[in-house]
Order: sequence, then C-alpha cells, then structure tokens
Amino acid sequence: MKTKEEKREYHRQYRAKNLEHAREYSREYARAWRAAHPEEARKRSRDWRSQNPECGKAYNALNVERRRAWARLLAKTDKGRERTRRDNKRRSENPLHVFRSRISARLRATLANIGGQKSNRQTEALLGFTKQALHDHLAPFIGQPCGWCEEELKDLGETSIDHIIPICTAKTELEIISLNQLSNLRLIHKVCNSIKGSKLPNTKGDE
Repeated sequence: MKTKEEKREYHRQYRAKNLEHAREYSREYARAWRAAHPEEARKRSRDWRSQNPECGKAYNALNVERRRAWARLLAKTDKGRERTRRDNKRRSENPLHVFRSRISARLRATLANIGGQKSNRQTEALLGFTKQALHDHLAPFIGQPCGWCEEELKDLGETSIDHIIPICTAKTELEIISLNQLSNLRLIHKVCNSIKGSKLPNTKGDE
C-alpha cells in the first residue's frame, strides 16, 4: 500500500502531466461547491479580499475590460431585464425612490451640459450648489485613477457621477439631499458605476 507521501507525489505528477484536465476538474468542483454553499462561499470571498487587498486591486486592474464586457452583457440577460422591471416598479410605487431618481437625473443632465451656458435653477436651489461648482469639483477627477477599477479616467464621456456612499441608503428626502452634496460625489467609469451598484466603499470587490 502506498504511503501518504507517495500518494501526494503521484497526484503531483498526474497533475503536471494533465494540467488542463486537472484545472477543469478543479473549476467544476469549485463551481459545484459554491452552488451548494452560497453563503459560505461569499463569506470566504469577503474574508480573503479583506486579508489580501493588493491582490484584489491587481485583479481588477488586469480584468477591467472583461468586467466591463460582463456588465454590458448582463444588461441584455433575463437577470438584467428583471432588474430593470424591478427598478421601474419601485419608481412607480415608492415616492422616495422617485425623488431620488429625479435628483440623479438632474445631476446627469448637468454633467452632460457642463460646458453649456444654461443652468438649472431648480437643481441649484435644491442641492445648494451651481453647475460651475459641480464642474470645478468633478474636473480634477479626469486624468486620475478611477475610484473603482483604478484605471485612468481619460475622457468625460466615459464617466458618470458616483455617490461614494450610495444614495439608496437614504431613508428621507433630507438624507437624499445630503448624499448629493459635492463631498459625496466623484467621477468613475460608467461601467464601473454599474458594477459598483449599491456597494459601500469598503466592500469593493465583493461581487
């Protein structure tokens, strides 16, 4: 009978000779385990990322294009369409969500018209800052690393306004207004903003 060390050596040699098969077997096993233990899998993932933050940053930097492509594909899937239907239902049934969406739409419109002369007095009166103040706050983000994927923000057209503390955490209209102040606003890539969703800053990478 083989000893434990002999068995280990046999498996090492087998894996070396059949690397692709061994990797596929490992991936299939991991997928099956995650499907059977979703909560434990998420916990282990969070624990590993919190203990290895630099590895998470390196992974995000190397896979930013793949993650962006994944986000675009997700929007076309049944899951993405269901998310859209759910959001539309929330907008129609929740006055607070309607208010939150309206302010976000005004911010997006202001960003799109950042170089124009027309100002939105309703937005300025509600949030307490002008279009020029918003421009002066956001302009320095161009040329800097994205706050999510850490790739450079090269052009205003590829960015969107991100609420550092997600606006969905607000429970009242006053909290919504508070979370739309300049100190809570930044620019990140549009796709990164979609990936970030409602995550808090200290949960980066927990997807």
